[in-house]
Amino acid sequence: MGMSLQDIQKELGRLATLEAALLDQRGRMTNDDKIKALEDAQPHILPETVEAEALLQSGYGFTVKECEAIIKERKEDPVRWPLEEARKAQAMLDAYHAKKREPSSKRQGWHRTRGV
Repeated sequence: MGMSLQDIQKELGRLATLEAALLDQRGRMTNDDKIKALEDAQPHILPETVEAEALLQSGYGFTVKECEAIIKERKEDPVRWPLEEARKAQAMLDAYHAKKREPSSKRQGWHRTRGV
């Protein structure tokens, strides 16, 4: 049997108390604390794992096996797969096998040169 009305009201009161406590705690956090909390909440996905393949598949629309097949078939007969599809497949494989993060540019970041 389900919860009684009285039990539901107690649970709602407890949840309201927790919500107020969380909002109070978040109100006292600095921006750096909030960023750190968001970073900690993100999953750390390792390369060449099922999770990495699932994440990349959501963006590229291919599985690793499909990417390997596309690249292999494109080498054998370039007419079989459009160049754009082959590039997407290669980019996904590169991301899937990436061992460390590298910046996309060696240029220094922006900084203010005049004024305050």
